[in-house]
Amino acid sequence: MSKFRILSLLFAILCLSVFAEEKINLEVKQDEYFAEVKKTFSNLKNTKTENFYINYTSPSVGTYPKTLEGLVSLFKRVMSISATEKVFNGKLEIYLWEKRDEFLRFAAEFEKFNASSAGGYFTVTQMGWPRVNLPLESGASGKEANQARNYIVLFHEGTHAMFSKYLTDTPLPTWINEGLA
Repeated sequence: MSKFRILSLLFAILCLSVFAEEKINLEVKQDEYFAEVKKTFSNLKNTKTENFYINYTSPSVGTYPKTLEGLVSLFKRVMSISATEKVFNGKLEIYLWEKRDEFLRFAAEFEKFNASSAGGYFTVTQMGWPRVNLPLESGASGKEANQARNYIVLFHEGTHAMFSKYLTDTPLPTWINEGLA
Protein backbone atom coordinates (compact mmCIF):
# COMPACT_ATOMS: atom_id res chain seq x y z
CA MET A 1 0.00 0.00 0.00
CA SER A 2 1.39 3.42 -0.92
CA LYS A 3 2.26 5.98 1.73
CA PHE A 4 -0.42 8.28 0.32
CA ARG A 5 -3.12 5.63 0.76
CA ILE A 6 -1.96 4.86 4.28
CA LEU A 7 -1.96 8.56 5.20
CA SER A 8 -5.38 9.02 3.60
CA LEU A 9 -6.74 6.06 5.53
CA LEU A 10 -5.30 7.34 8.81
CA PHE A 11 -6.73 10.80 8.16
CA ALA A 12 -10.17 9.31 7.43
CA ILE A 13 -10.03 7.27 10.65
CA LEU A 14 -9.03 10.36 12.61
CA CYS A 15 -11.90 12.40 11.12
CA LEU A 16 -14.41 9.65 11.87
CA SER A 17 -13.20 9.28 15.44
CA VAL A 18 -13.42 13.05 16.04
CA PHE A 19 -16.97 13.09 14.62
CA ALA A 20 -17.98 10.07 16.72
CA GLU A 21 -16.45 11.62 19.86
CA GLU A 22 -18.27 14.93 19.21
CA LYS A 23 -21.57 13.07 18.77
CA ILE A 24 -21.01 11.05 21.96
CA ASN A 25 -20.06 14.18 23.91
CA LEU A 26 -23.18 15.98 22.69
CA GLU A 27 -25.41 13.06 23.69
CA VAL A 28 -23.70 12.95 27.11
CA LYS A 29 -24.42 16.67 27.48
CA GLN A 30 -28.05 16.05 26.53
CA ASP A 31 -28.24 13.31 29.19
CA GLU A 32 -26.75 15.69 31.77
CA TYR A 33 -29.22 18.41 30.81
CA PHE A 34 -32.13 15.96 31.12
CA ALA A 35 -30.92 15.04 34.62
CA GLU A 36 -31.01 18.74 35.58
CA VAL A 37 -34.53 19.20 34.20
CA LYS A 38 -35.67 16.02 35.99
CA LYS A 39 -34.71 17.61 39.31
CA THR A 40 -37.50 20.15 38.72
CA PHE A 41 -39.91 17.82 36.88
CA SER A 42 -39.61 14.50 38.69
CA ASN A 43 -42.41 12.96 36.58
CA LEU A 44 -40.40 13.46 33.37
CA LYS A 45 -39.45 10.28 31.49
CA ASN A 46 -37.51 9.81 28.27
CA THR A 47 -36.86 7.51 25.38
CA LYS A 48 -34.21 7.76 22.67
CA THR A 49 -34.39 6.85 19.01
CA GLU A 50 -31.83 7.25 16.26
CA ASN A 51 -32.69 10.93 15.75
CA PHE A 52 -34.70 11.95 18.82
CA TYR A 53 -34.44 12.37 22.56
CA ILE A 54 -38.11 12.32 23.55
CA ASN A 55 -38.94 13.61 27.05
CA TYR A 56 -42.53 13.34 28.24
CA THR A 57 -44.76 13.58 31.30
CA SER A 58 -47.70 11.58 29.93
CA PRO A 59 -48.14 7.98 31.07
CA SER A 60 -46.84 6.65 27.74
CA VAL A 61 -44.78 7.97 24.83
CA GLY A 62 -47.22 6.18 22.51
CA THR A 63 -46.53 6.19 18.79
CA TYR A 64 -44.44 9.37 18.81
CA PRO A 65 -41.02 7.65 18.35
CA LYS A 66 -42.07 5.64 15.29
CA THR A 67 -43.98 8.56 13.75
CA LEU A 68 -41.10 11.01 14.29
CA GLU A 69 -38.56 8.65 12.72
CA GLY A 70 -40.94 8.37 9.76
CA LEU A 71 -41.00 12.16 9.51
CA VAL A 72 -37.18 12.26 9.28
CA SER A 73 -37.22 9.59 6.55
CA LEU A 74 -39.82 11.56 4.60
CA PHE A 75 -37.84 14.80 4.99
CA LYS A 76 -34.69 13.09 3.70
CA ARG A 77 -36.51 11.72 0.66
CA VAL A 78 -38.17 15.05 -0.18
CA MET A 79 -34.91 16.99 0.28
CA SER A 80 -32.76 14.35 -1.51
CA ILE A 81 -30.63 13.84 1.58
CA SER A 82 -28.64 10.63 1.89
CA ALA A 83 -30.27 8.10 4.20
CA THR A 84 -27.03 7.92 6.22
CA GLU A 85 -26.63 11.68 6.71
CA LYS A 86 -27.49 13.06 10.16
CA VAL A 87 -30.20 15.71 10.11
CA PHE A 88 -29.58 17.11 13.60
CA ASN A 89 -26.63 18.19 15.71
CA GLY A 90 -26.98 15.52 18.39
CA LYS A 91 -30.54 14.29 18.72
CA LEU A 92 -33.55 16.56 18.35
CA GLU A 93 -34.92 16.98 21.86
CA ILE A 94 -38.67 16.77 22.03
CA TYR A 95 -40.44 17.79 25.25
CA LEU A 96 -44.06 16.61 25.40
CA TRP A 97 -45.89 18.04 28.41
CA GLU A 98 -49.15 16.51 29.59
CA LYS A 99 -50.07 19.73 31.42
CA ARG A 100 -49.80 23.18 29.90
CA ASP A 101 -48.55 24.69 33.18
CA GLU A 102 -45.53 22.31 33.02
CA PHE A 103 -44.84 23.47 29.45
CA LEU A 104 -44.99 27.13 30.54
CA ARG A 105 -42.85 26.54 33.63
CA PHE A 106 -40.17 24.69 31.63
CA ALA A 107 -40.08 27.46 29.01
CA ALA A 108 -39.76 30.15 31.70
CA GLU A 109 -37.25 28.39 33.98
CA PHE A 110 -35.02 26.60 31.50
CA GLU A 111 -35.26 28.77 28.38
CA LYS A 112 -36.19 32.18 29.82
CA PHE A 113 -39.07 32.28 27.33
CA ASN A 114 -42.66 33.36 27.91
CA ALA A 115 -44.59 30.71 25.97
CA SER A 116 -48.04 31.76 27.16
CA SER A 117 -49.24 32.48 23.61
CA ALA A 118 -47.46 29.50 22.02
CA GLY A 119 -48.99 26.17 21.08
CA GLY A 120 -45.46 24.79 20.90
CA TYR A 121 -42.09 26.08 19.69
CA PHE A 122 -38.73 25.18 18.19
CA THR A 123 -35.41 26.55 19.39
CA VAL A 124 -31.72 25.85 19.12
CA THR A 125 -30.47 25.66 22.68
CA GLN A 126 -27.52 27.66 24.00
CA MET A 127 -25.73 24.31 24.16
CA GLY A 128 -26.09 23.91 20.38
CA TRP A 129 -28.71 21.24 19.86
CA PRO A 130 -32.27 21.65 18.57
CA ARG A 131 -35.36 21.36 20.76
CA VAL A 132 -39.13 21.24 20.27
CA ASN A 133 -41.31 21.97 23.28
CA LEU A 134 -44.99 21.07 23.08
CA PRO A 135 -47.93 20.95 25.50
CA LEU A 136 -50.08 17.93 24.63
CA GLU A 137 -53.65 18.89 23.91
CA SER A 138 -56.14 16.92 25.97
CA GLY A 139 -59.20 19.16 25.81
CA ALA A 140 -62.81 18.41 25.06
CA SER A 141 -62.27 17.79 21.33
CA GLY A 142 -61.80 14.07 21.84
CA LYS A 143 -58.76 11.83 21.88
CA GLU A 144 -58.32 11.53 18.10
CA ALA A 145 -58.73 15.28 17.45
CA ASN A 146 -56.30 16.09 20.27
CA GLN A 147 -53.72 13.63 18.93
CA ALA A 148 -54.12 15.04 15.41
CA ARG A 149 -53.51 18.58 16.74
CA ASN A 150 -50.45 17.39 18.66
CA TYR A 151 -48.96 15.77 15.56
CA ILE A 152 -49.67 18.83 13.41
CA VAL A 153 -47.87 21.14 15.85
CA LEU A 154 -45.05 18.62 16.36
CA PHE A 155 -44.54 18.21 12.60
CA HIS A 156 -44.64 21.98 12.12
CA GLU A 157 -42.00 22.65 14.79
CA GLY A 158 -39.98 19.58 13.74
CA THR A 159 -39.88 20.91 10.18
CA HIS A 160 -38.38 24.17 11.50
CA ALA A 161 -35.76 22.02 13.26
CA MET A 162 -34.95 20.09 10.10
CA PHE A 163 -34.71 23.17 7.89
CA SER A 164 -32.54 24.94 10.48
CA LYS A 165 -29.62 22.70 9.52
CA TYR A 166 -30.05 23.04 5.78
CA LEU A 167 -30.91 26.74 5.55
CA THR A 168 -28.68 28.24 8.24
CA ASP A 169 -26.68 30.35 5.77
CA THR A 170 -29.82 31.68 4.12
CA PRO A 171 -31.95 33.84 6.39
CA LEU A 172 -35.55 33.38 5.34
CA PRO A 173 -38.38 35.86 5.79
CA THR A 174 -40.80 34.66 8.46
CA TRP A 175 -43.59 34.07 5.96
CA ILE A 176 -41.43 31.66 3.91
CA ASN A 177 -40.09 29.91 7.00
CA GLU A 178 -43.62 29.41 8.35
CA GLY A 179 -44.93 28.43 4.94
CA LEU A 180 -42.31 25.70 4.57
CA ALA A 181 -43.16 24.35 8.01
